[in-house]
Amino acid sequence: MMNTFTIIILAGLLLDYALDLTAGILNLKASGQKVPPLLEGIYPPQEYSRSQQYLRTHTSLGLFRGGFTLVLLVAFWFAGGFNWLDNIVRGWQLPPLVTGLLYLDILFLAYGILTLPFGVYDTFVVEQRFGFNRTTPLVFIADRLKGLVLALVLGGLLLAGIMVLFQFGGTYAWLLGWAGVTAVMIFGQWVAPAWIMPLFNKFTPMQSGELKDAIQGFARTVDFPLKNVYVMDGSRRSTRSNAFFTGFGRNKRIALFDTLVEKFTVPEIVSVLAHEIGHYQKSTSLKGWPQAFCMRACSCSCSHGYSTIEGFTKHSAWNNRLFTQDWFSFSCWQYRLSLWSPPG
Repeated sequence: MMNTFTIIILAGLLLDYALDLTAGILNLKASGQKVPPLLEGIYPPQEYSRSQQYLRTHTSLGLFRGGFTLVLLVAFWFAGGFNWLDNIVRGWQLPPLVTGLLYLDILFLAYGILTLPFGVYDTFVVEQRFGFNRTTPLVFIADRLKGLVLALVLGGLLLAGIMVLFQFGGTYAWLLGWAGVTAVMIFGQWVAPAWIMPLFNKFTPMQSGELKDAIQGFARTVDFPLKNVYVMDGSRRSTRSNAFFTGFGRNKRIALFDTLVEKFTVPEIVSVLAHEIGHYQKSTSLKGWPQAFCMRACSCSCSHGYSTIEGFTKHSAWNNRLFTQDWFSFSCWQYRLSLWSPPG
């Protein structure tokens, strides 16, 4: 018999996928073969048609992957998989903290292995078919291994801290856990450009010249404090052209794909950057933060609250009910997966 927590979690999972499915279907219906009137004479019909084919292919693959992972998760859950794995790991009689981390790591690794074919297909079939892929199998494997190590180390440290808080933090352990996760999210935005992103890509400071002068000049006109401008070796993985900025405050960094620098004129590149800076000026990147903070708060609160009652599969709580393996695995597992996302 399902309890309240089970119903809430299941409803949340189904609602999340339903929203993604609805958005995907609407995007597919909106895609067309003809160039919109506003783009006539600007966007060649053949290129536009190909872009729409790419959109449909990528959207369909994403919906299929989302459905597959949802079915996989729910099937494993209702088949008693979480309880089964919990009993196995606890049978090794290791320290409680190590047991909890191993439990989540096994789930994380199993999920990564089962969904790896989607990444392979996306990179070496879809991207290759549309002429974007330059990723070699060696680079693909290296990216995944680097992401895996980062997820295990950084995610493991964070989870270990949360588990300790849940064991010794008392009534407000969930609040301390939420504050810790929020601090890590903010700190990660600050250190990622300097410490994490260079593990995947090479960033070369842009040399003085017409392009750099134009970028810095435009940044000044829109009051965009700019510390560094870099060129990223995006061509190592893809023929795509793009630009982005990371960081906040005075530690912002603009990065241009080398493909963008090679293929476009200075005014065109500045217009691309204007789009990216527009996100900053309109605070679009910050608008998602309150939602993320609320989701983490709910996750920590539910995890801590649920650790005082029986688990989904009626197994006894572990180590003075430090946390119930089933529900806690959802929130922490999803966070760990968010760390394992090497650049495409």
